[in-house]
Amino acid sequence: MFLAINLFSSSVFILIAPLVLARTGQDAAALGIVQTAAAIGAVTGGIAMSVWGGFKRQINGVILGCIGIGLVGGFAFGLGRGIAVWTAASIIGAFFGPVANSSSQTIWQSKVPLGLQGRVFSSRRLISWFTTPIAPLIGGLAADFWAEPLMRSPAPPAFLAWAFGTGPGAGMGMLCAVGGLLTATAAMGARVVSTIYRVETDLPDHDAVTQPEPLPEIAE
Repeated sequence: MFLAINLFSSSVFILIAPLVLARTGQDAAALGIVQTAAAIGAVTGGIAMSVWGGFKRQINGVILGCIGIGLVGGFAFGLGRGIAVWTAASIIGAFFGPVANSSSQTIWQSKVPLGLQGRVFSSRRLISWFTTPIAPLIGGLAADFWAEPLMRSPAPPAFLAWAFGTGPGAGMGMLCAVGGLLTATAAMGARVVSTIYRVETDLPDHDAVTQPEPLPEIAE
């Protein structure tokens, strides 16, 4: 699940800075505001999860958090054409990051036996982060050689021009929106895959598993 989500979302996040700069005439202050908003959202989300403790079923937090990242941090951000929308989308989208990550971490730590967590968590990170070096390359190449030339052409597709505008940054906005939708779709797909959605009920917590009684010592 996170392999797909990281592939789509990382392709979006790499385009945020150049998108803002392209659509604001290289306004560094605007980019700083958007990035600060994202930091505020992430810190607020972390504090909220620390105080609240999360969902009763943590998998719902994983799914909801990833849907929020995709629909707000990606799709809504890509549709935005001004600093007000980008700031709001950054705050709300980043807020969902700790919701998804803390819920996921809770599941893993409660299900994997302590003696295996090092090996399991390293394998988990390798799988889920495998696309991290690849996704920015995909997003950058798609923007430079397809999306941006398409939306800067004399006659871009009418629907896309209506939704994302035209000119510098419009192509990257389109890619952000598409990547956000794919991120949310991957998260929604986890809801219908019973192996993922029922993980908390199908697997017992590691501290609830009955350990075998030690064999009695034999006197010699």
